[in-house]
Amino acid sequence: MNQQIAQLQEQILKHITGVSSTTIDTNSLTASAFSTSSIQTIENGVDHLLRPNAHLPPAQALAIYQRAYIARLLECLRADYPVLRQYLGTQLFDHFATEYIQAFPPTSYSLFDLGKNFSDHLEQSCPDLASFNQQDKVTHQLPIQIAVAERLRIRAARAIGLEQRQLIEPNYHNLQHAKAIALSISDACGLMSAHPALLDILSGENRERDYVNIDRIYLAISRSNYRIRTDILQIWQYHFLHLLAQSTQTPILLEDLVMHTSKESNLDAETIYAHLSLWLPIAISRAYLYVEFVDT
Repeated sequence: MNQQIAQLQEQILKHITGVSSTTIDTNSLTASAFSTSSIQTIENGVDHLLRPNAHLPPAQALAIYQRAYIARLLECLRADYPVLRQYLGTQLFDHFATEYIQAFPPTSYSLFDLGKNFSDHLEQSCPDLASFNQQDKVTHQLPIQIAVAERLRIRAARAIGLEQRQLIEPNYHNLQHAKAIALSISDACGLMSAHPALLDILSGENRERDYVNIDRIYLAISRSNYRIRTDILQIWQYHFLHLLAQSTQTPILLEDLVMHTSKESNLDAETIYAHLSLWLPIAISRAYLYVEFVDT
């Protein structure tokens, strides 16, 4: 008996959540009318699962839950990506979001995980840009970059940050001569590169700027004292933090970080140490990273 109930639940769940995105009319998800095409996708398989009632046949009854399921997930994605929704417009955003729900149906108990692959889906949906001019390339890439930035903001807000951690402060004027300083990146810090227009979009400023002399910026999105911030990084700072973020073995010794950053940014080690004496206290205060230990 219990097995039969479990099978029945599984079949109904499949009918509710397994509908093709092409059968969902995203413009009327909040309306009371039923989508005929949506009903047709399930009407052949539910007659033996549900009894008809005085008001609705089985397919229409199940379609209520089918549409509510998609509508709820769309609502979550709209809440997670408000800037992208405003940038694309609700209709186009819902189109991509509904396709995404079909391509990446939720498997986690937490709706926080629902949008984790949304930027990947947008990138996969993007046409081949090889033959596009620079302006058209930027136009197609910006929605992807907005999605990446908004996801990093969500992660920073939910991560275990450094607010409750007792931070270690090394001697910033003697970094090069310390025996060992080990660093780790904060879970509440994310990195990305983007077109400079992204900053205007995230801040809500619609400015017509000329970006002839710069086509890429590097950003750190972090949470410091429970406040989300987005900061522009110099390229050597980005390489420095990127190694911390990509490493599977943390903490990393400062001298190893400097050596790697020197190779990636074409700056000599002494110059990087000089920059670090000024930038490292800022990086710690903005919760990009933290010092694990210092051996002087």
